[in-house]
Amino acid sequence: MRIAICGEVHSGNLGDGIIFDSLRHLVNKVDDEIEVVPLDLTGRRGPAAAGPGPIGPMRRLNRALLDTSATYRRLMARVVWARSGADVVEHIWKPVLRDVDLVVLGGGNLLIDNDLNFPLRVRSLSRCAREMGRPFAVLACGVGRRWSSGGQKMLSEALDGAVWMGVRDRPSLGNLARLTSRSESAMTVAPDPGVWAGEVYGIHHNPDAAVTGFGIAAPSVLCRHTPGGGFDDERLLDFWSDLYRKVRKSGREVVLFGNGAIEDHEFALRIADVIAANGQTAPRVLDRPEKPEALVRMIADFDAVVAHRLHANVVAYSLGIPAVGLGWDEKLRAFGEMSGRAEYVTDGDQTSNAGAVADMLYAARVAKTNMVAVADHKEQAALVVADMLAYISSDTERGGA
Repeated sequence: MRIAICGEVHSGNLGDGIIFDSLRHLVNKVDDEIEVVPLDLTGRRGPAAAGPGPIGPMRRLNRALLDTSATYRRLMARVVWARSGADVVEHIWKPVLRDVDLVVLGGGNLLIDNDLNFPLRVRSLSRCAREMGRPFAVLACGVGRRWSSGGQKMLSEALDGAVWMGVRDRPSLGNLARLTSRSESAMTVAPDPGVWAGEVYGIHHNPDAAVTGFGIAAPSVLCRHTPGGGFDDERLLDFWSDLYRKVRKSGREVVLFGNGAIEDHEFALRIADVIAANGQTAPRVLDRPEKPEALVRMIADFDAVVAHRLHANVVAYSLGIPAVGLGWDEKLRAFGEMSGRAEYVTDGDQTSNAGAVADMLYAARVAKTNMVAVADHKEQAALVVADMLAYISSDTERGGA
């Protein structure tokens, strides 16, 4: 059997690569003869080799409009996919789908209306699978709460005929039931597979770790996905600088890191510069990881983590490292609930209150991570993958796909 798992596999945000590797691991735990192949939802053929080239006046204008205008972002999403979508389908997706038995939209925050970018692509993928007679399933995906009418229509079209539906958490389950004709009872909760990251790469927490990692996300990313969230540059620079001062006062070394995205790394460098300008010793900014395994190995050397990015928190949890999630998005809060660590995910004004976060970090260190709960969480994630494969196999035998 051959399965294509489609997601942001080659994204610069390496959390997406961890999701793919973890899903492949879980599929092969069920049957090590199943071949799992990656399919990038955006149409990338491999990891980005470098950052953007020189930025001229037109690129600066385009970037400014993308950062400030949702209408412009939706328009550009349609224009870009109209130009490139057919090539992606014909030359990247179809050659893979010809040789697979199942197409899985697998993991990550893929069922969101990010100015139509994902809805356009997910609908095209679903159509492609249907036209080629391949069963289409959804596994461990997050579902957003805010949708435009156009995005919601695309979502309904994309999921019509899906043979199996598993979403990442309970809020996603409720969101999808509200947005489509599917009832909650016709779907299941499929926990984030990234909780298996340590086993996937054979990496364990360094017991001698004595460095706290601040996981940095660029303000442009936070603002784009959470309009009105108040994540402007100056506010975040002040927050990280203040939190650094408070944690350093306790005698702990602090380093800054990112999940691989270039814009996150660039903002981390700015934070270090601001801290230095304030008369403090600037923290080290770790080199940008280029592979999912490198990100997991980096986090394994921390004694605690504070981060906006979901998978910095997921990986820390999987390795038993105390972490505080900065709850800029509902997915952080949902993961906190599922992992039994909701008290270590900030909410509302806490997210920009360095004192509150420092207190939360101290409490997380004292409480430590409940590794029995981690094991249970992992088992749930593995069982759902096994259930999906068994259901689709029996459905295929009955002639349902």
